[in-house]
Amino acid sequence: QKSSLVVLSDLHFGEDYDFLLQGETPQLGVNKKSLTDCLFEDLTRLKMHDDIGAILVTGDFTSNGNWSDAMMNNIVAELTAMKKALGVENNALLALPGNHDVVRYSEAENIDAATLAVENQVSFKHERDFRVFLNKLLDRDFKEPLDSIEEIPFKHADLRIAVLNSCRILATQWTEYGYVGPNGHSIIEKLGEGKDDRKAYRMVAVHHHLLPVSHIEVPNRSGVTLSLDASKILEAAQKAGVQIAIHGHQHMPHLARYQSVPLMGGEETPAITIVSNGSSGVSWKRRPGEERNTYCVFTFTAEAVHLKMRELRSDITSVPLTYRQRIVGLG
Repeated sequence: QKSSLVVLSDLHFGEDYDFLLQGETPQLGVNKKSLTDCLFEDLTRLKMHDDIGAILVTGDFTSNGNWSDAMMNNIVAELTAMKKALGVENNALLALPGNHDVVRYSEAENIDAATLAVENQVSFKHERDFRVFLNKLLDRDFKEPLDSIEEIPFKHADLRIAVLNSCRILATQWTEYGYVGPNGHSIIEKLGEGKDDRKAYRMVAVHHHLLPVSHIEVPNRSGVTLSLDASKILEAAQKAGVQIAIHGHQHMPHLARYQSVPLMGGEETPAITIVSNGSSGVSWKRRPGEERNTYCVFTFTAEAVHLKMRELRSDITSVPLTYRQRIVGLG
């Protein structure tokens, strides 16, 4: 039985993708490999290639809602190869949508985000292509909710993870903003219900970030910014005993601790480690500053969760940089 979870974020297949596609031949003088080859080789360096029990991808599989047949086939081929290389079962690949994975309505539709009843939508129009993608990749029912609780049994402990859809705001000028909403909050609350038969960790996974991770926050409607209900997400997570929250979206790796102060007789809740996973697949054109592509590996033991955040290079010409953190006091 295996002990580790690989987390990928913001692959951005398309013109901004930084790796070779499955079966693609590199141009003369270009020293690149596929994402699966690079990831497998790096995990082999860590002697962890045979310890991966699950893969989580936190959205932005494609770019600008491009779900052409060729694009979808390329993404499915890559993730299928990755599952096979790492020996990950089909139901242990977890996927949630990013803002680039949903259809962006045109400006001509003039949708008013202030009056948009996001919780009352019954149409899958904006999510249709992403749902078709999940069906093709994972044989998942088209109408299955995009918010769910998934349970991964690792060797020494279980992981209960709330996989959340933060892409509910659809108007073009607001589409970069995240919003999980009451349905997602109730999913988080359910993480804390019941009694675990063995050691269990709790995690929340979402696309849009929950705390600032860079200096490019700007007060305009088309900017990339926090989930609008980030504080409610974190409050619900604290009450449910969540130890880790992970997200993508802003292409910059970051680690922070979030904890409430119990004033006025308030309830004291444990701190949450919030991991911004950066981008795992986008080219330098879409990464801020000198940031590299990154991915995370979480290893779950009976005592603690160990995090490795790794640089992910498309050329595999040098040993990537790594950041290690033992996250203690969990569970």
